[in-house]
Amino acid sequence: MGGNVGKRLLKIREELQFSLEEFAAGIREKPETLAEAENESGIPGEGLLEKVTRRYGISLEWLKTGNGDAWLSEIPENDDPSIVYVDLLSATASAGRGVEHFEMDVVRKIPVLNRMIAPYSAEKVKAVRVKGDSMTPTLFDSDIVYYVPRLVEYNGLYVISCFNELLCKRLDFQLNGDVQVLSDNSHYARQVYPRETDLLTIAGKVIGWTHRQH
Repeated sequence: MGGNVGKRLLKIREELQFSLEEFAAGIREKPETLAEAENESGIPGEGLLEKVTRRYGISLEWLKTGNGDAWLSEIPENDDPSIVYVDLLSATASAGRGVEHFEMDVVRKIPVLNRMIAPYSAEKVKAVRVKGDSMTPTLFDSDIVYYVPRLVEYNGLYVISCFNELLCKRLDFQLNGDVQVLSDNSHYARQVYPRETDLLTIAGKVIGWTHRQH
């Protein structure tokens, strides 16, 4: 078994934003056992790694060696109502200059804590990765945002399409019908569009996100 297995376990847990207790409960292990595995103070057994693979859809080969894709394409068996699986789309929502000519294909299902997307069901939620730095310090490059397609209500974070670019931006709806497109990074200028325009399409409202661990 290759080194840094503990670091890979920690990377997956933190990317999913599960607490130590939540991640351990999902594989029916004691938090202390998982902590020892992550800290590499104890060598994780084959059984523990197989549980992570079955519960969270993580490649056993990747856990052991770091080779290949971390995520499996098939949805693992799941009898834990606290964990649900949502579609991760191939399109990247730019938090920078945008990504042109995007296609919204499903890459795979990814696990997420049910409380992170409540009250919406997993079937009504989609996920995309963020690219760029225009939404820092809220969102960072390679974070995953969860949004509800076609949901438009109040000001907030949205996944939008603008000039054939998929973006994740903060929208501010004005009384005169205009929509301000804002970045949390002050180095990016705000943009204003009429609400009824072909230049701006609102894909849906962001209801949560997970930070990628580097």
